[in-house]
Amino acid sequence: MIFRHPCAFIRWSFLLGLLLFGAEASAAPVDLSVRDWSIEAVERLAARGLCEGLGLGLRPATRDWVARRVAEAIQTIEEKDLNLSSEMAYQIEEDLLRLSETFAPELRALGVAEAGERGEARRPGQPFQWKEAMFGTMLVGEKFLTSFDRQNSTSLIENSQGLRLKDGFNGRGTLPSWLSLGDWFAATFNPGLRGSEEDSDIDLDLEEASAKLAYWNLELKGGLLNFWWGPGYHGDLLLTNNPRPLRAFSLRTLRGFRLPWKLEKLGKWEAQLIGARLEEKRTVKESFLTGTRFEWSPTRRLVVGASHLALFGGEGEEEGFIDFLNALDPTEGGATEERANHLFGADLRIFLAELARWIKVGSGLELYGEFFGEDTKGIYIPEFVSYLGGFLITDLFSWPGLDFRFEGVRVHKNAYEHFVHTSGHRFKNEFLGHHAGPDSDDFFFRLSQVFDVLGKRVVAGFQFDRERRGISGEALQFGQSALAKNEVQVDFLYEFSDKVDLIFAYQFEDVNNFRGSTGIDSHNHIFSLKTVFRF
Repeated sequence: MIFRHPCAFIRWSFLLGLLLFGAEASAAPVDLSVRDWSIEAVERLAARGLCEGLGLGLRPATRDWVARRVAEAIQTIEEKDLNLSSEMAYQIEEDLLRLSETFAPELRALGVAEAGERGEARRPGQPFQWKEAMFGTMLVGEKFLTSFDRQNSTSLIENSQGLRLKDGFNGRGTLPSWLSLGDWFAATFNPGLRGSEEDSDIDLDLEEASAKLAYWNLELKGGLLNFWWGPGYHGDLLLTNNPRPLRAFSLRTLRGFRLPWKLEKLGKWEAQLIGARLEEKRTVKESFLTGTRFEWSPTRRLVVGASHLALFGGEGEEEGFIDFLNALDPTEGGATEERANHLFGADLRIFLAELARWIKVGSGLELYGEFFGEDTKGIYIPEFVSYLGGFLITDLFSWPGLDFRFEGVRVHKNAYEHFVHTSGHRFKNEFLGHHAGPDSDDFFFRLSQVFDVLGKRVVAGFQFDRERRGISGEALQFGQSALAKNEVQVDFLYEFSDKVDLIFAYQFEDVNNFRGSTGIDSHNHIFSLKTVFRF
């Protein structure tokens, strides 16, 4: 029998039912980067009650997904009296104009004919079109100047595809590009260069590359992929783009849908199945990572998510197709009876725009929370849990363009580890989940303000992060000591022209017991300049 437990059969049947019940055909949408600016813009729209938030925890998002949220926000503004001040209404209008210009072809396909039309000519950043083919590209250059107390050290730039900086000058250049053909094929490719003053060699490889086929409401995608599962901003518990992209495939719904018959009253759903092959340099070489994620939105104000990952197979382990199917069954447990490592998480987002305006804290409010557990016995009951929570307030205290976010996380001391797969929930030494790692906590807040300076858009940001590892007081791996890091950053985005954005940032790190070495502290300075050139 393929499935060892009846509930595994039920779970697979439920997954396949969700994937196949998309009742409306859709085009093959092009993927955005996991942390594209437009996803944050859509999240602010959802916090303000202008569009639904379904799909925010299933990244990467697509151009079509963003366009549908923008169209919904435009319709909401036209149909409802939001009772906003003229200043806040102007700010929302500017956000929607910027989005509608970037995603004009998709919006026009949705019937928003006037989208992005400041003129008839194609604007920089919009795709090139020829019949049913569309193509888009940009050039991104990043230059870093770092000053570390410990010159042989490196500093990880969290959630940036495994980017580690060395002391001195560092650089990265990428050419993110995409192509779509009709309603059935899309591809993304992002060649990149990385190098530092200390190294004479420059690394040239693909930061990301994928191809997808679409039919009905399904897409099948493969290549070098990044994933982000959950509601977190500064990190997430199960999957992030903290490491380099995975050799992976994905089968998912293209957009939210309703179940047939009377079940449509339950709300909208989205689902995804993934599989990935990990690196060779592990305790179990080239093990597999597989998992599923579901999102359910009974109302526009609420999104509930559930995720399950399993690490299994590899050299010396069973890894046939049947083992792949059974690895997706969380009822197998994750203690000594089960050689696969199971991680299960659940999360929710609540959007409370009306409450925010009533108590006058801002124009919008989003609350979110997440937990995950692993190492279980029998029916899935986690023996320990890690958790994350946070909130976003838009236009704080009715100050137009001022957003405030807070996020906290506590990761259990046994998280991301396993008695067989002792390399843990990592890829190329970086955590697949939250960058803080096990036995840690992390507290983060960010303030950002949008300005209009001589007709140019400027975004100023200030953020603070405190991260601690070894908080339980128990011994860490490899004899390391407990670590504490305080990090302060200021950043500015300046829209120099229609074609060019400039982003400057300064980051200061104060690290106690640097790299887990007792009594060794470090004060790190990181200056960066990022240039985005839109063709």
